[in-house]
Amino acid sequence: MYAFTRLLWEEVDPAFHVFSTDAIRAALDTVKPSLWRTKPRRKPPFTFKLEDALDAVLSERFGMWVLGRRWTIACAGIVAAIIPTRMDGDVEVRKQAVSDALADLHERLTILAGWFREWAAEHEEHPVEEVAAVFAARLVDPIVEWTMTEDAWYHAYHVTLAWGLESIGVRPTRAREIAEQASDGRFRSWVGPTPEDITAVVEQVRQRAQSPEPEVDSLAVWEALRADTEWVHPPDVERRVVRRDSHLAFLEHYDRPRSAERADRMREALLVARDEAQEGAPLTLASLRGWQQHVLGEAVDFRQGVAFAHHGTERYGFDADTERRFAGCLKEASDATVSTAVRAARVYLDVCYFHPFPDGNARAARLALDFVLTRDGHAIHDAAPLFLITRRAGDRHNAAVYCALVARLTGRYRAR
Repeated sequence: MYAFTRLLWEEVDPAFHVFSTDAIRAALDTVKPSLWRTKPRRKPPFTFKLEDALDAVLSERFGMWVLGRRWTIACAGIVAAIIPTRMDGDVEVRKQAVSDALADLHERLTILAGWFREWAAEHEEHPVEEVAAVFAARLVDPIVEWTMTEDAWYHAYHVTLAWGLESIGVRPTRAREIAEQASDGRFRSWVGPTPEDITAVVEQVRQRAQSPEPEVDSLAVWEALRADTEWVHPPDVERRVVRRDSHLAFLEHYDRPRSAERADRMREALLVARDEAQEGAPLTLASLRGWQQHVLGEAVDFRQGVAFAHHGTERYGFDADTERRFAGCLKEASDATVSTAVRAARVYLDVCYFHPFPDGNARAARLALDFVLTRDGHAIHDAAPLFLITRRAGDRHNAAVYCALVARLTGRYRAR
């Protein structure tokens, strides 16, 4: 559930996704019957083949918010449903469990969205710290009710409060910090909060939202985390053969609706990058620049100043040595002592946070990841979980989680 709870409010806000029970059931019918009939394991090692298939099918059609179907009360969440891979029963029963979980999640996200709009409108003349305090106070009771104060119930409070703060313009990383630090140690599992606890938390939220936000160099934060990360392949990852070009499918499903020209340029760049990869070429800044020319339709150079992303909420610093350090990171993408999936994940994050070009850096990161995989004869089963979730440089778990995700979704490519 980590991936879902790190999504931004704009990624789960029901105003930006469409929920249809009929469409959900139609999508579930496309999952192989053999996966639905797999009985749940009661002891380790647990298998996740059905969940992987559901993630791929549902996220591609409806967006990443569907990952929250597993954010149940038993998992410190707000969904009052049973995880179908942990239940016995026939195929239709398990499909209904998935549909019910998504309906429950969508309903509660819709309720949250309504509250956020209502509370913000009621206090639109007040400073942000006062609005933040209102959100902190009013979310306690419903989260207590939804979670029934089960194990780590306060995690749901942290997540929903952070989303509320994002909805009124607080930078996502700061919103998460305010939410998590304000109630740190005050709320406890299996116990409802006392009035004194709630008052203390609300006051902490007010004070933290009021304090000036320090200017953060997200690139410097990433480089420090990168140096402190042990880049190893996650254990016990099943290596499955990939028979579908999910990156090209992602391009058609997500890039083309935005712009046919954008999709055509990205497709051209992807095919050029793959040709170079199959020739065994190294990944260099020159190769990235060449692909980016296809992506943008014009020649580009490494940026010469500070860069911003995610509506200005992330700032990437610049100095005379930035380009050289980035080139060094790209060179590490050829280090055969590190697994293919880990190198691909790392270089994807490198491109995101070094933010080398004036535009199109997310697409450049996709090309770099694909290049490393293709050069070693690998591909990804499903692109959506890798490319749709917004990843923040300051998230200390980001590298390990992304490496595990890439490793889990990567396998040897064998075209049908």
